[in-house]
Amino acid sequence: MVWFLPHGRYVLRLVCLGLFIVSSFSLKADPPAAEARFISAPVVLDGKLDEYDWSDGRVFRDFIRIDPDEGTPASFDTEVKILFDESSIYIAALCRDSLGPAGIRVPTMMRDFDFNNTDLFGVVLDPFGDGKVAFAFQTSPYGTQRDQLVFNGQFLDVEWDGVWEVRTALSDSGWTAEIRIPWTTLRYPNDQRLLAHSGQIASTGSDPWRINFHRRIRRLNEMTGWSPWPRAFTPYRTEYMGYLHGIQPPAAALNLRAQPFLVTKRNRLGNASVVTTQAGLDAKWAVTPSMVFDATLNTDFAQAEVDRQVINVTRFSVFFPERRPFFLENAGLFSTGISGQIEPFFSRRIGLDAAGQPIPIDGGVRLTGRVDQHHFGGLLMRQRTPAGSSTFGVGRYVHHFGANDRIGAMLVSRVDDGTDVVNHVGVVDSYLRFGQTTHLRTMVSGSTTRGAAGDGVAALFYPWHTSNAGYFGHYQVFISKNYHPATGFVSRKNLMITSPAITLDWRPAWKPRGVRAFRPGFTVFLYHSADFSEFQEGWVTIRPVNIDFENGSALTFTIRPDWQNLRSEFEVLPGIRLARGYYRFERYAVTYEPDVSKPYWAFVTLGVGKFYNARNAYIVFRASPIPGPHWNLTLDYTGQQYSGLGINNANTETHLVGASVRFALNPQLQFHTLAQYNTVSKIAALNARLSYEFAPLSFVYLVINDSRLAKRTPVSSFVDQQQVILKVSYLMQM
Repeated sequence: MVWFLPHGRYVLRLVCLGLFIVSSFSLKADPPAAEARFISAPVVLDGKLDEYDWSDGRVFRDFIRIDPDEGTPASFDTEVKILFDESSIYIAALCRDSLGPAGIRVPTMMRDFDFNNTDLFGVVLDPFGDGKVAFAFQTSPYGTQRDQLVFNGQFLDVEWDGVWEVRTALSDSGWTAEIRIPWTTLRYPNDQRLLAHSGQIASTGSDPWRINFHRRIRRLNEMTGWSPWPRAFTPYRTEYMGYLHGIQPPAAALNLRAQPFLVTKRNRLGNASVVTTQAGLDAKWAVTPSMVFDATLNTDFAQAEVDRQVINVTRFSVFFPERRPFFLENAGLFSTGISGQIEPFFSRRIGLDAAGQPIPIDGGVRLTGRVDQHHFGGLLMRQRTPAGSSTFGVGRYVHHFGANDRIGAMLVSRVDDGTDVVNHVGVVDSYLRFGQTTHLRTMVSGSTTRGAAGDGVAALFYPWHTSNAGYFGHYQVFISKNYHPATGFVSRKNLMITSPAITLDWRPAWKPRGVRAFRPGFTVFLYHSADFSEFQEGWVTIRPVNIDFENGSALTFTIRPDWQNLRSEFEVLPGIRLARGYYRFERYAVTYEPDVSKPYWAFVTLGVGKFYNARNAYIVFRASPIPGPHWNLTLDYTGQQYSGLGINNANTETHLVGASVRFALNPQLQFHTLAQYNTVSKIAALNARLSYEFAPLSFVYLVINDSRLAKRTPVSSFVDQQQVILKVSYLMQM
């Protein structure tokens, strides 16, 4: 529907150009093979690799560059060895570097650190060998852990936390990592046995394990891999992995994790204060190697990070991501929509009210698993409120076919006892991959509500293409006027979204020294009403200048024309209303993204232009004046200035400030605090958290939350809140 844009014909030409951005990658006929060796005694984890068992194993080396200069030898090689015993698999890596510790960059010791900005070594394991589910484990030179589940080689469950250990050591020749992964952390075919040193399957006909290793040398901004893959992809694509020979996992036994916890809270709301203590339990049972049952009782998320404040000047609902561990694990299985636009199931509807405040959860259960080509999941939760309890149920089924394709269905139900309202949402979705580079996602959903309005439909159509030449994608979303996912999220109802996008990855031979790639492109968002296709609003983000530098920094110049069709008055800021009518305006911005792996860095965006009927200037600034990894201070500021805004031509400013401090004595003992304030809500908020991991996935948390109204007015309804929380949890593996 680009004819709604004054320059739509040019956008259409660029979209058509994206259709011709194709490239293919041939798979290696003889992928490399790694070999694991059995040992009779466990390895002592200290990162030093001085045991005899390490000296006697095969070495896997000759890593290849993925980015830059794809296909060339790594600047510094990495040597890997693999051992296993009856309880665990062990992986050792010697990461060579001519500068030794001086060449290492690790900005933070936070678990699940940023993949792109840290020196790291990682291993990916696909025990079923079919590319459906893989396990990824990564560590920094300081022993910080990052782990995730990977579905179909690209959909990541980054919040999955497995039980595994790592120790590292620095030396003049680089750094070493020693990793222990218990068999109980992995899922593998129950009857699979690999013949030692052969890679053949004994009697079962199952696929062999696939494996790959990768390393990031951050000061060179270099990614390398043992079994190389195209730079447009990730290290998790199974078809580019090597094989793991000689491994002999034990038969599955009882695999039960119980994590009881005790939490004491002191809550102060206004002048009222109350102290509560409760016990709870989180449990995980691997029913089979490919089926996991989770249970939670008196669920508590005191340790979860708080939401960051935003100042919303749009007509859309603000999307806050899920941060609670129980719901984050396996979240990818239940996700069928587009994040921030439409999700038929959105777990933040459980246990949180509209303001993001906790609602007590009595408990819940979740079952996820796979049998051959069938992947399934179920979730049942119950929460209680003064108005009555609510029960949530989700059922999910996915059928895999072909090499990478799947089709699925989901049913989401919510029953509110206090109002007798029952909401059901059904979903049918699919994911298809054509070759190595072209993908298609589709989704159709319907809702029905007993006791209230809410019978409607929604749909998604999203083809995209990713290759070394760049990205082209286009998603189309339809949300009817009465579509009501009571346990889901929609940015707005009665909406049709059209969004094509192109980003080129251009690396000509003549590019200047210090430049890695030119990445010009554009992204279009067009919004129409779903009932009469009336144009509501739209914009195009055009990036004629988008330069990636060799050190990981980037410079971008953005042009954003906007079209807004207000059918009624709109309160854009408190007390400032925009008249109905059609608005056309443009804004221009320059953004510098720094190399955040350096000890000191600053991010800045400067923008000017129009905003509806006002002149607008804005700045977004983020800086880290204190280096990591033990200490880290980040300062954030967003400022907006409007001249002549709204019906009364108001001159106004908005300011959003934040400061985040992290201190890590080591990966197990960390302190983090976040302070925020914005001039629109006038709420000052502080979240401080001390965490100590005294055993693998066993924690002591001390949390302080404080939210206060900095400036009270006659119409202010906010009540000051303070909270002190002490939580102790202990993981028992049986």
